[in-house]
Amino acid sequence: MVVQRMNSGKSYERKVQEPDEIDDLVGEVHERTLENGFTRLFLDHEEEQNIVRGRNQELLHQDRPDIPEVRRRDGGKTWYHDDTRCFMLGIPDGTDKFREVYMEQWGKLLIDELEELGYDAFIADSDIYDAETGRQLIGMSGSNNKKSSVLRACWYEEDPEIDELLEADNQDPEKFHERYDTVEGLYSRLREHLDPVQVGEDFISEEIREEENDYSSSTDNWIEGTCIEKYPV
Repeated sequence: MVVQRMNSGKSYERKVQEPDEIDDLVGEVHERTLENGFTRLFLDHEEEQNIVRGRNQELLHQDRPDIPEVRRRDGGKTWYHDDTRCFMLGIPDGTDKFREVYMEQWGKLLIDELEELGYDAFIADSDIYDAETGRQLIGMSGSNNKKSSVLRACWYEEDPEIDELLEADNQDPEKFHERYDTVEGLYSRLREHLDPVQVGEDFISEEIREEENDYSSSTDNWIEGTCIEKYPV
């Protein structure tokens, strides 16, 4: 099976309980990749609906406790979490040049798995789309340091109930929901291939939890937009 080409190393699964765990889990994958080589982490998002920004995006709702909003360490764009499934791959190589190569190779592996499930998909601009409609199937992003890269793929397994979050961001809910298709069966298929170990709160080390994370490199040139875009076909 396709994913088994990358089955060296360890696989884990975490059921996310709090938005603040999201970036910590990326950091933990970096650390475990440095220690153990290839590391995979499945994320089943059970936490409340929330907005996750890329490191170079402005936090817009810090004065609204009803809109949970956090920032993650990769350079991607906004993702609205509800009924989200994610799959992360840690690679023991942190160079920018090779991260892009890895992203393309990994995307092709995911497309092969989607085709086994009956989807007709292609990769463009580091995301995966339906070949007929142009709707996004999987959003991909990555973060790297000097010695490791973490690639991230996320998708909606069911239609998310995120209209309140979209409206807070001045997004038109009807137009937003037209940009993506749900992906059924991929998460369970990948889990069957890789048989991840279930982990709990102690998976994240205290060192990672206590990091002071201010990833924004500039407050003068914020990146706007969401991870979910429709590709013209």
